[in-house]
Amino acid sequence: TSGVIVLQAVGPAEQAGLKFNDVIVKLDKTVIGSTMDLRKYLYGKKTIGDEIEITYYRDGKKKTAAFKLGENTEN
Repeated sequence: TSGVIVLQAVGPAEQAGLKFNDVIVKLDKTVIGSTMDLRKYLYGKKTIGDEIEITYYRDGKKKTAAFKLGENTEN
């Protein structure tokens, strides 16, 4: 019933298959209910180069993807 909507997937997230309008509900085994939860987990528990598993919904179907975190070089 809660999660974070993907507005743009770039870099490793895009390569792992995340797309616009996917709804992220877990990072590894941690439930993500808001953008604040997502940021706290990423910046508090992970560093560039770490592996991460994302659980998300697309078109009502639960999916998972795993990838290695990288730097955002888009800007």
